[in-house]
Amino acid sequence: MKVLVAISDPERDSGLLETAAALAGDGEVVLASAIEVTGDATLASAQPEARARRRALDALAGEVPGRHARSLVTVARVAWDAIREACATERPDLLLVAWRRPGWDVLGTTIEAILRQPPCDLAVVKGRPARAKRILVPVRGGRYAQLAAQLGIELARSGAGAVTLLHVAERNGGRRPVTLYQLLGERAYDERVERLVTRSGDPAKVIADELAEHDTIVFGATGREGARDPLG
Repeated sequence: MKVLVAISDPERDSGLLETAAALAGDGEVVLASAIEVTGDATLASAQPEARARRRALDALAGEVPGRHARSLVTVARVAWDAIREACATERPDLLLVAWRRPGWDVLGTTIEAILRQPPCDLAVVKGRPARAKRILVPVRGGRYAQLAAQLGIELARSGAGAVTLLHVAERNGGRRPVTLYQLLGERAYDERVERLVTRSGDPAKVIADELAEHDTIVFGATGREGARDPLG
């Protein structure tokens, strides 16, 4: 897998590199960063800062043993525009962005805006999930659920961990519930999947109960405005 990592601050976002390395496997990791230039300043005025950022990213890339990692630094008016362009050029399988609270600035925009129009498959990362040994993946079905299951399994494979796939079934008047195999196919029986759990009830409560026994959670989401349920 080719993973592009959007880096705002090399020191603060170092955990993203750890996650990218775990997910990339034998693939490539691209550390992408943009220096924002605002006001009347010229783009050329940011070149010294860009060179310093490139050195910092090169140092980070050197900490990824056994994997092909490289840096990509550009200068732009809005950092997110530069990251989108990098995705168009590099064509990664996955883009990693660090979590920020809704409304907070990230790359000159917000997490909500990034989720609404992602340039490719996207994972918003909080903490250091690559260190987790017990990974919970709630599943409802659809493309987002497939991606979440794939990422959870790859994290487990990299860190010798185990995955729990959780489906919260709807109360559907006696109809037979959908199985995890129907939702995920063969991925439900990957060697890193330790538990297949189907429960009914309030999804938020069921997930919270299960999460108490796990180190991290990976779930699919949609950034569409007005979506009834963000879980994939």
